Amino acid sequence: MFNFFCLLTGDRAQTVDQFGSNSRKKIALMAMSLLLVALLWAAMGALIGARVLQLSALGTVLLAVICATVVFVVDRSIILMPHGSWWVGALRVFLAVIVALIGGTALDLVLLDGEVRQELVHMHEEQRVDMKRAIDLKFATAMQEAEHLVAQAQAAYDQAETDFKLEMNGAPQGTGYRGMGKVAAEKKMLWAARQQDLHDEEAAMARLRGKRDAEIQEMKGKQEKATLLPALFERIHALHRYVRRDNAVFCGWLLFTLLIIFIELLPTLAKFLGKETAYERSQRLVEELHQRHLDHRAGMRQEEVDARTTLRAVQQKYALMRRSA
Repeated sequence: MFNFFCLLTGDRAQTVDQFGSNSRKKIALMAMSLLLVALLWAAMGALIGARVLQLSALGTVLLAVICATVVFVVDRSIILMPHGSWWVGALRVFLAVIVALIGGTALDLVLLDGEVRQELVHMHEEQRVDMKRAIDLKFATAMQEAEHLVAQAQAAYDQAETDFKLEMNGAPQGTGYRGMGKVAAEKKMLWAARQQDLHDEEAAMARLRGKRDAEIQEMKGKQEKATLLPALFERIHALHRYVRRDNAVFCGWLLFTLLIIFIELLPTLAKFLGKETAYERSQRLVEELHQRHLDHRAGMRQEEVDARTTLRAVQQKYALMRRSA
């Protein structure tokens, strides 16, 4: 098992065995942390692919493998860094917060699926009311004008009808002659014209009302489709609305997110917060010795170049002296 742990961290088991139990324990701790985070992200990738993104079985498996591989490579790279690289730890904390928020949100969408769907219903109902109000406001002026024209046409029609009937009955408001005379025929034609005007205005208002109702129906159709197949960011918005609405739910969500952040940081914590072991110190000293040796060789080479330059200058000066002599 320890050989497997060393394989995960990139160390040689035979070398680590020479430095005591503390070195072995720290290697095992870092390896188990790496394995835990990788398995966690494999599970999260599978849940995201299957429940959130609605991928096929093959796509879900590929997503889980990719997530686990990326996180494993990042954490293993951090473990391979020198013990004193504090900026690496700070960078990993930043990445852990981002990853935890993304992964935690995905898990919340799965665990709180029923609550999210219920919140989506409320959201869509509010959107439906707002959009219907917006459409009504859009057609409000035109509908008022159409209703006013219909009312005018109705009044003109009623007046023309009254005038025609009074004329036919020989009322004193008309000519006073009963029956279909010349004036009565003209008033009848006026009445028919006013009736046609009324029908035209009513038809125009009906067309305007139909256009408004068509837009409302189109909006309702889109809302129903969105309710059946909500978009990813819409579900995330519904989740955050649900979380913010209840303090107890918010506290639970916050604790869950902090737990994921802690698990994400386990390899980094195991690497940098623990005391430097004898194995790590020996590796650091060996690296420093190699660096000093290279620096020394580089310095020796520079000294050799300087000596050769000086010798060449002396030789040239000596040759000039011989020529002048």
